[in-house]
Parts: sequence; structure tokens; C-alpha cells
Amino acid sequence: MGMEDDLLLVEIFNKLQSCPLYQLLLEHALESGETQDLLCSVNTLSEMLTSNNEIQLPSLHDELFTQFFAQLKVYCGADNTDYEDEPEPDKDYEDLTVCNRQGIRNHELFAIFTQPLVEQRLERQRERLKSNPVLMANILKRLERSTCLQLKSELPEALREILRRRQWLANEYAIRAYCKETQVAEKMRFLRHTMLLEKYYLFVPYYNALFVRMEKNNSWALGSVLTSKLCAVLLPHYPQLAHYLHVKLISQINSNSIKVYEALEAIELDFERPMAMHQWYILTPAHMQDYNSVWRLMLKVKWAVWKLENMQFLRRARFNPCAPLDLIGLTIRRLEIVRFWLIFLINNLHAHIMEAVSRQFELRIGECKNVRELRIMHDEHLAWLKTHCMLTDEFKAFRVALDQIFHLVYVLDMEWTTCASCMHDHDALCLDVTISDDGIDDSETQRRSLEYLALNQVAEIELTYIRCHQMLADILNTLVHQNDHGFLSALEETINSSVPH
Repeated sequence: MGMEDDLLLVEIFNKLQSCPLYQLLLEHALESGETQDLLCSVNTLSEMLTSNNEIQLPSLHDELFTQFFAQLKVYCGADNTDYEDEPEPDKDYEDLTVCNRQGIRNHELFAIFTQPLVEQRLERQRERLKSNPVLMANILKRLERSTCLQLKSELPEALREILRRRQWLANEYAIRAYCKETQVAEKMRFLRHTMLLEKYYLFVPYYNALFVRMEKNNSWALGSVLTSKLCAVLLPHYPQLAHYLHVKLISQINSNSIKVYEALEAIELDFERPMAMHQWYILTPAHMQDYNSVWRLMLKVKWAVWKLENMQFLRRARFNPCAPLDLIGLTIRRLEIVRFWLIFLINNLHAHIMEAVSRQFELRIGECKNVRELRIMHDEHLAWLKTHCMLTDEFKAFRVALDQIFHLVYVLDMEWTTCASCMHDHDALCLDVTISDDGIDDSETQRRSLEYLALNQVAEIELTYIRCHQMLADILNTLVHQNDHGFLSALEETINSSVPH
């Protein structure tokens, strides 16, 4: 007996699955449940139900009846009896609307005052339907003049149209309430200013001090200290959101490196997200990882620009500035040329990334009709951002070459410091044998000059930069012309047209 019941249930279930009305109601129920959960997450469901008392919507049966009858007119044309069946305008309903316009804004109070009128209106509608049996005759007449092909899906289509209209109104209310309650636009703008460094000028002292401490390896990797200093910078400009951003240490090994571009891999920013944003996957830990990857890339570029621009020119006191350069003068000039090459390359990369991160996602939030569209739009925005910042797997070769550029900046800084330390007031790097004022040969200065000229790495730095630049040019050429990444065209043309030889 149990087996027969199970087979019967399976048969009924299969029939339901093939019923278009059942599928339509199921889809509507799932979407409506999601909308109700969304409103509950921001505590606005009761507010929406209260506001609906202002306008008493007709029942689903009455609305379906009217919609189906209207669709039949498309195929069968208007009948003379249609105009006799038109209900008279409901004056009580108009009075309710006028009353509401005159200043009753308390939803609960308005519902109490208008409850008798609403009940009377519903009762009149029921009486009108009971006393109007001619409508069914009109429908039968129309059905007789139509074909099966025309009416095959009219009822599901009529129901779909009504449910779509109701769901659209609910979704519009829900997304507005959700965005207002969670302040999605304000939080997205805050993340763009802080994690995408669009307003880097606010953080220049903070990050410059961090770069210096990283280079000295001066116990900088303390999350609480970094967070408190960051909060002090943010508080005057973002008093409502400054406390939501925290600095976390994620790698003890990288934090011990004196190479800033490696030490930056040891930290990340964490943003305290409201439960409503996390619950609906608007801002998840995976999204924060994407934001952090862009943040670290931006910091590496900012560090390279800061380091190159703070290399002071190496100048010596010369009696004749127009005289030909000696060996040390030529060495200094070669260092300066490599520095200019790197500044040009890093600045072009910086301009390309800044153009990508300046895209204002929060301005498009108003286009979303429901939370699903908001989630999809945010996912697409982050995917677009990672692609334009070359952080996806497709650009792995480019990032490897870029890491070599960052390492070259580090090596150039060491060489620059070594050269500067050998230059003193007495022109220690001059190759001419000089005699001090006391008549003593300055053999130690001469020895240091010869030693630096013999051991410097200027030629290796030049060759390494040329190879890295050529590698970047080849990679970008492939990405633009073979992989059809047109957004890299400007960067590719700039780098390819400036390859040193």
C-alpha cells in the first residue's frame, strides 16, 4: 500500500512540474521570500506592510480576472456589453487618497480611520461581482470567436504579468530600504577612497612613515598600532566610517623583509561589514580579498614613485661645470638616466591604474531593481577592476615582470646610497691624485674611489632595466593584439615607443 502511495505522489508531482501555473507560482514564491528576508534583515518589513494600508489593492483573483479579460480583447475585439460591465469609479477610494494627501502621514492612525471605508469598498466589490453574471457570458462569447492556438498560454501570461508587477513594486521598495538602511553607496565610496587610494593625498604622511619603518624593519608589524594611526588619519574626514577599517597582519615571514614591496604582502585591510551586507553577499570576505589585492598593488606603485622621487641628485663641487665628465661623473649620470627611465615607466603604470580605480560604482546602485541585480553588478565591477589592474591569472607574466621592476627600484636605491656615501666635501670620487693642505697624499680617498668604480653595479642595473622594459613591452603587445585587451592600448603604445637600447 505504501509503495502505491509513493508512486501516486510521484505521478502527481510530475504533473505539477509540467504545469506552467505551478512553475510560475513557485518562482514567484521563492523571489517573494527572498524579498521578505531582505526587508527583515534591515527591519523594514513591518513598515512596508503598514504603508500598504494606504492603498487597498484588489485581490489576486479579481486582478487576474480583469487582466485575462483584457488580454482576450486583443484577439477577439471589443464587445458591446463590455462597457455595461465597467464598474463605476469608487468615490470612497478617491476620498481616501485625498485624505492622505491632506496630511495624515501616520500609517497606523490612517489605517484605523479608514478601516470602515475600506471594508465598505470591498463589500461593494463583492456585491458587484455577484450581481454581474453577464461577464462570464461575455468571456464565453470571446472564447468562441478565438482559436486554441491564440489562447494556449493566455492564463499563465495574465498571471505572470500580475505577479511581475507586484514583485516589481515589492523589489523597488526593498532595494530602496536596503540601500538606505545599510548605506551601501556611502560604504562603497569609502572603500574606493581608502582601499583603492583614490584620495591618497589624505594618507601620504601615514604611508610614507610606514615605508620608512618597513625599510628599517623597525618593529612596524603591529596591527593595533597601524589601525590606531590609520583611524586618526581617517577620523577628521570620515567620522562615521573611520572605526570600521582595521589593519591586520597576515604573514610574519613577509613582515621581516626590508624590501617594502615584499613587506606589503604581510598586511591587509579589514572592513567591518553590516550583517545585512554580508548575508546578501554584497560585501563578502572574497570581495575584501579582491579589494586588498588592488590596495597592495597601489601601495607598491606609490612606494616606487615615492622612492624614486626622493633620490636626491648627486652633485659635486667642480671648478669648471662645462668640463667633460670624468669616470665618476659618467657613473652618476648613468644612475640618473636609469632613475628617469624608472620614473617614466612607473608613472605611466600609475596613471593606468588610477584611471581604473576611479570608476564610481556607487553611482550605478540606483539602477538596480532588486538585491540580486546589486550583487551581480558589484561582482561584475570587481571583476572589471581586477582585469584592468592586471590582477587575474591571465596577467601573471606581466606581474612577474612588474615585480622585477620593483626589485630594480630597490637595487637602484642601494646603489644610489652607496654612491652618495662615497662623495664627501673633498671630492672623494675624483680620480686625480690630490695633495691635502698639510702636504699628505690622500691615498685612502683614492683607494675608495677606485674601489667603487671597480665594484659598482651600474652596468648590470642598466642591462636589467632594458631587459625588463623589453619584456613588459612584449607582454603588453601580446595582450593587446592577440588577446584583444584594448584597454591596455595606451599603456602598450607608451611602453613600446620608449624601449631603451
